[in-house]
Amino acid sequence: MNLYVVRNRDGQFFRAKGRDGGGKTWVNELEKAKFYAKLGQAKSRVTFFTKEYPKYGCPDILEFTLDVAAAKVMDMKVT
Repeated sequence: MNLYVVRNRDGQFFRAKGRDGGGKTWVNELEKAKFYAKLGQAKSRVTFFTKEYPKYGCPDILEFTLDVAAAKVMDMKVT
């Protein structure tokens, strides 16, 4: 399984703010970044920022590969 993240030329990651969201669009921490399950979703963000904000350059897409077979099951029993 692959996940995708959009990164600008300053090394910051795109963060989706949601409906009526506030805060920064670009963050320094990967943990706060928006991860996309489909490459097309990440490409559409790159297209938007490249067309609307050309002076900032074209963002990169980072691809992360997950090994689903190595997933750990977490015990969620209430004690």
